Amino acid sequence: MKVGGAWIPVEAKLNAGTEHKLPAQVSKYTQIDHFIARKGATSGRRIEAAHLRHCLVVDQLGLYLFKDGAYVDCDSGRPIWRRDELSKGRIAEIRSYLRALS
Repeated sequence: MKVGGAWIPVEAKLNAGTEHKLPAQVSKYTQIDHFIARKGATSGRRIEAAHLRHCLVVDQLGLYLFKDGAYVDCDSGRPIWRRDELSKGRIAEIRSYLRALS
């Protein structure tokens, strides 16, 4: 997804806490030099991605953030933003947080 002009890969899981190799899985999104967009206005285009270091993981509990294959301010089964705490105001905070990463 694109936030504030910067691409942040997103991985969806049912339960991130049971994914023992999750850091290694997300590293394949953050250790690449480019990707081809599959949907949206940039579909089919090559997107330079050498600068990508963060990845957002979403599961039934909430949102997790990874940088260079390691959890950021969260841990397995303990999301940085819990799903049951999401609101319009919280989503605006999350967007601001993600914008500041780039």
